[in-house]
Amino acid sequence: TTSEVVSEVEKIVLEIAEIKSILTTAGEGSGGMGFSTEGGNSGTIMVNLVEQNKRDRSMAQIINELRQKIGNYPDTQIKFSEQGFTFSSGADLEVKISGDSLDELENIANRIMVSIAEVEGVHDLESSVEDVRPELHVNIDREKASLYGLSTAQVASTVHDALLGRVASIYQEKGEQINIRVRLEEEDRNSIEEVENLLVSSSVGLQIPLKEIAEVTVGSGPKGIDRENQQRIVNVSGNISDRFLGKVIQDAQQKLDELVLPEDYRYEFVGENREMQESFVQLALALVLSIILVYMIIAAQFESLLMPLAVMFSVPFSLI
Repeated sequence: TTSEVVSEVEKIVLEIAEIKSILTTAGEGSGGMGFSTEGGNSGTIMVNLVEQNKRDRSMAQIINELRQKIGNYPDTQIKFSEQGFTFSSGADLEVKISGDSLDELENIANRIMVSIAEVEGVHDLESSVEDVRPELHVNIDREKASLYGLSTAQVASTVHDALLGRVASIYQEKGEQINIRVRLEEEDRNSIEEVENLLVSSSVGLQIPLKEIAEVTVGSGPKGIDRENQQRIVNVSGNISDRFLGKVIQDAQQKLDELVLPEDYRYEFVGENREMQESFVQLALALVLSIILVYMIIAAQFESLLMPLAVMFSVPFSLI
């Protein structure tokens, strides 16, 4: 289980001498048949290191050691990230891919990951479409459903209420509101056979087994589908160690220049790289505004439009 895997990884993490304390969370929320309503089984181990002056290694060096010890843990995807005082809200390296077809975006994301993986200093690459969760697919036969006087909305509502439940009331205690959710017992919704035998009530009072009007299968799908400007978005992200971001982006760009993308599909570097570029633009704007302000002040003092230019252009030469 997820908790057992996280517990084993936790033991390995605690072998690091510089670790002061850890906080571990693990588990899932089930909607029936082991399907997680949170998007998959996952766990988090937050590590608190001793103060910098009490250890000889940097955070990056400690992460590299952990990556060697648990980075290839069997049947598990492990991602490392640094938490500290930073103004960045994105990953070290992040590529945003946009287009229409989710399958094509996934294919492009895989190709980009293979290319970027060859760049020195890049670790923990992952794609936003990699993180999938099991799904229950209910394919309704509209013709059969209509014979019983059922609409697709009625069938979907019945399946939703049976597996995920519906809030029937709200319980209040000491100013706190608690939802009262009604759904089937877990043993009555824990297999495809039980789901297929769900009874759907028609408008004429008939109780129709779900399997009579729909095909129930188990599949998988992404946790979510991101969109921007009415186009689907897939992100490829990773961490960088032992190299400057600008140099890594330059090498990654050279790798991606070799890729040929289908028409109407494009990519761009975001994350820390975009934040850095936006900061440079803001600095350049501030510099221009400061020069204009200085010019206006000098022009007001000398009551001349040309004299401030002579003063300002002479400043760089005074530094030689």
